[in-house]
Amino acid sequence: MKIKKIKVYEFDELSDESKKKAVENLSDCNVDYEWWESIYEDADRVSVEITGFDIDHGSLSFKVHDEDDTAQRIVKEHGKTCDTYKLAKKFLKDRAALVRKYSTAPSRDVVDEKYYHKFDIELDELNDGFTSDLREEYLSMLRKEYEYLTSEAQIIDHIKINNWTFTAEGKLEN
Repeated sequence: MKIKKIKVYEFDELSDESKKKAVENLSDCNVDYEWWESIYEDADRVSVEITGFDIDHGSLSFKVHDEDDTAQRIVKEHGKTCDTYKLAKKFLKDRAALVRKYSTAPSRDVVDEKYYHKFDIELDELNDGFTSDLREEYLSMLRKEYEYLTSEAQIIDHIKINNWTFTAEGKLEN
């Protein structure tokens, strides 16, 4: 049996070049699991079902089951400074204005039967716009989370938290 001795270093003990190499080698250490789960769970709480995404190609597959219900849930669940909150508030305001536009009732909250067709067309357009904007917001959340997790600062934090050691060349030593 042979025993091989290797001198290992903590991250801060490495040269700048070796630190850079260590970060490059571990560029996916924070995204080698289902890092997107919290965003999926957030979407689920507001009745949005995300079924897949591709950050590189800017695509997000998802389904909004009921735009009005989703907007109300967002207003209840998300903070006022959140872009999805602002989007939902605007949608609900525009939807209420649309109902008033086609209402002849004193309360102005019921669409008159003779305007159903026009209302439905405009409501579909409003719903489609909300869904499209919401898709962009969730895709943006995923992008930001990915960029955060793959940032140099977060990789270094991960290295330090795990007390990983390296060879002088910046290679992770197990």
